Amino acid sequence: MTLSQLIASISNQLGEAGIDSNSAEARELICHHLKISKSELGLLEIQNKPVGERDLKAIRELADLRASR
Repeated sequence: MTLSQLIASISNQLGEAGIDSNSAEARELICHHLKISKSELGLLEIQNKPVGERDLKAIRELADLRASR
């Protein structure tokens, strides 16, 4: 899965949970886990970088926690 796909997936999940700023929060969760800035995330997204399985699992866990409020 690429970063773009992950951002879209988590944004959708958070949106369905009723979180208004779902896209921004999805990006925040990813940046937090990967310990990168938003501008770095944007660059990696443009480069179509894949997300490793371990990172993917951890980020999805963070998204699940946020979605459950």
